[in-house]
Amino acid sequence: MIIMIFSLSLHKTNKSMKFKRIVFSLFLFLFIILFSACPNKSNRESENEDNEETCQVCSGYGKVKVECSYCKGQGTYRCGICKGTGQEKCHICHGSGRQECGMCFGNGNERCITCSGTGYDEITGFDCGMCFGRGYKECFSCNGTGYEICYNCNGNGHNICNSCLGSGTVTCQLCNGHGYLLKICEECNGDGKVND
Repeated sequence: MIIMIFSLSLHKTNKSMKFKRIVFSLFLFLFIILFSACPNKSNRESENEDNEETCQVCSGYGKVKVECSYCKGQGTYRCGICKGTGQEKCHICHGSGRQECGMCFGNGNERCITCSGTGYDEITGFDCGMCFGRGYKECFSCNGTGYEICYNCNGNGHNICNSCLGSGTVTCQLCNGHGYLLKICEECNGDGKVND
């Protein structure tokens, strides 16, 4: 019984395979007939190519190089932040190279910690020996000047320009540093070929 069922299913499978092969063969035959009936594109192109010649303006590329109007064909332009110097003024000290002392806040003096700024020593009843009765003493951080060397620029007053990284020039963004732009050739409308 099992052998009969297996042989029937095998017989059905063979019939369906034959049917699929016949359908595929018909489809392939129709495709070949339709494809051969269509005009050959390469034949048409070769006929047109006989009537066309290479464009002399673009040398057949379809595009021409045009000088970049932004960088004037250089590919770079002067940095607008540092005006081409490669350095920009320090934003902390504004170019002076020094900044207000953080200990005395630019005063140059700091309150005496021994007498708490009174100038009087309560223990001895005399003037304070640390500040000599003044109530303040010279700031040890800035030596009484009220200013320190700027930490941002190390006293130079300027830093390397972040925009051009110190070179003074910036790569043109319009032409990506090439100095030219590619434009479609007006003679051949970008085809690279012109009619005789």
